[in-house]
Amino acid sequence: MSSENFTLLETPVVSLNTSFSFNLSTTTGTKTLYAWFIDEAGNISAPSTCIVDFAYGWFRYYDIGAEDDIPGLSLSTHAYEMTMYNSGNIYIVGITHGDIGEDKNNTLYGSAFVARLNSAGEVVWSRLLEATYRNEGDSYCYSSKGEHIAVDIYGNVYIAGGYDYMS
Repeated sequence: MSSENFTLLETPVVSLNTSFSFNLSTTTGTKTLYAWFIDEAGNISAPSTCIVDFAYGWFRYYDIGAEDDIPGLSLSTHAYEMTMYNSGNIYIVGITHGDIGEDKNNTLYGSAFVARLNSAGEVVWSRLLEATYRNEGDSYCYSSKGEHIAVDIYGNVYIAGGYDYMS
């Protein structure tokens, strides 16, 4: 990629209102995530990297090599979508088989979660949306999952997802 048509920024611009889908990982092991930010003038930031180790849970590694465990997330936590609000807050939605913050996962299977992180990647708040066992004819609901997330101009968070059933 050539830098002839844009100016590289030294620090990421985090005041964008954007949304994109991603799949963190389908397997365990170390993965490197890359992020670039574009400001309103079309300037692109220098890439920022984050190394995530899925073998031991969800960890955040900084470019300088420091490590920080993100509390409350289990080995089988999958983020399906994230969006960034104009104040630099990052909202993530997905499914987990563990506890999220103060919310205890009382199901045997996965539950949807939504979390807000600040621009430094620290968890500000999180919510667990548990599936409930209930009979739907000959099927039983056994897990919920959050799949899509949006934030309006007032900061209200909207999520969409579904339930899995087994017969």
